[in-house]
Amino acid sequence: MEKKEDLSESLIPRFVVNKNGEKIGETIGMDGQRIILKKNGDFYSVPVSVLDEHLGELTIKKNIDWETAKALGERWRKKSFVIR
Repeated sequence: MEKKEDLSESLIPRFVVNKNGEKIGETIGMDGQRIILKKNGDFYSVPVSVLDEHLGELTIKKNIDWETAKALGERWRKKSFVIR
């Protein structure tokens, strides 16, 4: 996929599962080459490169530093939901 729009159209909204097939969240946005996941009311930003598509779901195929992912997701949330 060459265009950012095409990438986001194919990845949002989608459920994301872990390696065991357990649902861990849903994609809700993009931030460059990172995807934003919402899980239990929290936002996480993970690189698109850690995802693998299979049967309509996205699987996280690599280990993620969830603390950093949450901090980046919160930063995305703050800049995306600014009241003007």
